[in-house]
Amino acid sequence: MSPDKEPEKEKVVTEKKISSAKYEKAVLHHFDQQCKDIRNQLNEQVKALGERTETQVAVLAELEDFIKKRGEVEAEHAKNLEKLARGIIQRQKTEKTKRDAWTHHASCSVWQELVDSTRAEAEERQGMANLLMKKIAPGVAMRADDLQRMSKKCRDIAILAHSEMHRVMTELQTAMKTYQIVYGECSIAEKKMRTAQDELAKTDSANAGKSTLSRKQKQCQKALSKRAEKYRSVRLRCTKARNEYILCVKAANASLHKFYADDLSFLIDCADLGMDFWLQSLIGTVSEARKDLAMKEMTSLADLEGLRDSLDARADKQSFFESRPTVFMLPKPFEFK
Repeated sequence: MSPDKEPEKEKVVTEKKISSAKYEKAVLHHFDQQCKDIRNQLNEQVKALGERTETQVAVLAELEDFIKKRGEVEAEHAKNLEKLARGIIQRQKTEKTKRDAWTHHASCSVWQELVDSTRAEAEERQGMANLLMKKIAPGVAMRADDLQRMSKKCRDIAILAHSEMHRVMTELQTAMKTYQIVYGECSIAEKKMRTAQDELAKTDSANAGKSTLSRKQKQCQKALSKRAEKYRSVRLRCTKARNEYILCVKAANASLHKFYADDLSFLIDCADLGMDFWLQSLIGTVSEARKDLAMKEMTSLADLEGLRDSLDARADKQSFFESRPTVFMLPKPFEFK
């Protein structure tokens, strides 16, 4: 090789080294950024889970307040109905002697039925109020407390799972850096071995035809043997580092996949503490109470319908006549005298 080509070869080797160093630096930067993004995402997950619980608790607080106020409205309505019916009944007792004749009129039956149904409705409304204020509203408040406690435990579990993924990613980062270092050493050892092979080939070419090895050839063979051994040793370490790197990549991906595909969904289910079933139970309780109230209302309406159908003007008139027989009895006929 001519002297002017030697610097060109060294220049190419130097450029390859710089290019390789830039590539390794870019790979490390990309990996570090990827790990940083994942860690930020995991931190945002814990924050999002907390915000989800806060939203649910706020909704439950609003639901509890509504149920309490609805119960107060029902209680106030029941109180007014009871007050109305009690006042009517009390006045009936006070003026009983003045109202003896009322029973002979159909309108009295209508009046009595409406008063009785009002008093019954007052009791039913008060029962609904007690159910809302003493059972359902405290149940909602208790649910909110349980939800907060369970959410806190689930977020703690999520943080533990995140720490495990951080550990796996740290191991991956260490394995990748180790592999890059050993790979660089392997590349250098291989280049040195190739250089020794070239030197030996040159020496062999220069001493072609000679029966004995020259001193230069012996030195080149010894250098080649030493560098070949060094290359095999570094290559073995490089293979082990590569295998370790691949295993760490698979372990990190498996850990991330398991958490995102399974654990995250399970954590949310645990944090919700069976919210859908609890809401179904809540709706069922309210629905059954309202159905019972509606059935009693329908029974009351059926009684009113029956009273309407039983109204008979003739019977009412006959009852009125019979209540005062001396007044409405036919007088004795006149006689011719």
